[in-house]
Amino acid sequence: MFAALLLGPVPLDAITFDSRPGKAFVIARQAADRMHWKLEYDSVTRLAQLNGKPMPVDLPKLFDGTLLIETKELPYRIGPKRVLVDLTKQRITAWQGNVVTINTAISSGRRLKDTPPGKYRAGKKERMHISSIYGSKMPYSVQLQGNYFVHGSEQTSFGPGSHGCVRLPMYNDAAQWFFEWVSPETPITVQGKRPMSYTK
Repeated sequence: MFAALLLGPVPLDAITFDSRPGKAFVIARQAADRMHWKLEYDSVTRLAQLNGKPMPVDLPKLFDGTLLIETKELPYRIGPKRVLVDLTKQRITAWQGNVVTINTAISSGRRLKDTPPGKYRAGKKERMHISSIYGSKMPYSVQLQGNYFVHGSEQTSFGPGSHGCVRLPMYNDAAQWFFEWVSPETPITVQGKRPMSYTK
């Protein structure tokens, strides 16, 4: 107790977005509880008020819709980003510090075109990359290595099906969200293997 008083309040885990350089955000509900603010959210209009004042509508959210606010006077810490692609479960999960920032379905490589497991770092990012092999459009691309990318696709509902890339959904904006959040050099671990029940 005495040590906690000397150290001051525990800082909140902050979330940063590569698309918003120089800014950090914390979970609005945690900040409100810490500061004894009144936070109201209308799930129909998706508008929020903080102490009776409307919150800006352009504030980012976690992928699951959790409200974020700028840190400003709040004590915060910016933890490292990391990403896990689970080929067995066909899911991608990412964290910043202790906060899960996104968890959603993927579509990895099909039979004979398996996505290679390994430890990578986020490479070049392109809002629209054109495959040098297949000529196909790959929106919100983040390079893993060589011709392997994490990118957006409308075809993520039926398990493995790509030529080796990790496809993120476009229908729920997962691809765009991930693209805007992930920073260059973010560690990306690809583990597991394609479920044997998928034969395509």
